[in-house]
Amino acid sequence: METAYISTIVFLLGSLLWLIGWIWLMVIAFSTDHWGHGVGILLSCDIYGFVYGLMNWDLCRIPLILHASGFVLVLGVGSFGG
Repeated sequence: METAYISTIVFLLGSLLWLIGWIWLMVIAFSTDHWGHGVGILLSCDIYGFVYGLMNWDLCRIPLILHASGFVLVLGVGSFGG
C-alpha cells in the first residue's frame, strides 16, 4: 500500500517538473527566437523541446534540466513503479 502512495507522489512531482520545464522552454523560445521555435515546442512537447534546449544551452539550461528530470521520473514510475 505504501508503494502506491510513493509512486503517486513521484509521478505527480515528475509531472510538475516536466510541465514547469516545458512552459519555461516555450516562454524562452517565443520571447527570444523566431515564433516558429515556440510553436515547435508547443506542438511536439518533448522532442523539439529537448533539441531547442540543447541548441540554446546557455539560455535553457535550468528549464531543460527540469523538463528532462520530470520526464525521467514519469517514465521511471510508469515502467517500474506502476
